[in-house]
Amino acid sequence: MTRIPFFDTHSPITHEAICKLGLEEDAGALNALAEAATLKDEFIQRTAMETIGRHPQGRELRAVILNALRDPSEYLVRTACEVVAQWELNEAHEFVVALLESI
Repeated sequence: MTRIPFFDTHSPITHEAICKLGLEEDAGALNALAEAATLKDEFIQRTAMETIGRHPQGRELRAVILNALRDPSEYLVRTACEVVAQWELNEAHEFVVALLESI
């Protein structure tokens, strides 16, 4: 995936900027959402995952959501589970079963 500098490197990435990406239907927006979902700030990550979940082409980033199911942050895992449920993503079955067994 080619990195597209959607965010200004001199400005903080905001929740509003990420939400606006959900209105864009191009590869650059998807790349920027994927990038935002991997940042160190779990609140920004969560906003990115929620936006991916609502995006018309969000399923193209299902690997981002599946990876979040293994994140150490319960906050991000819950968000990923919400997207998986919304999408009825069968690929996540084994990950979800593993989560349930670890409770």
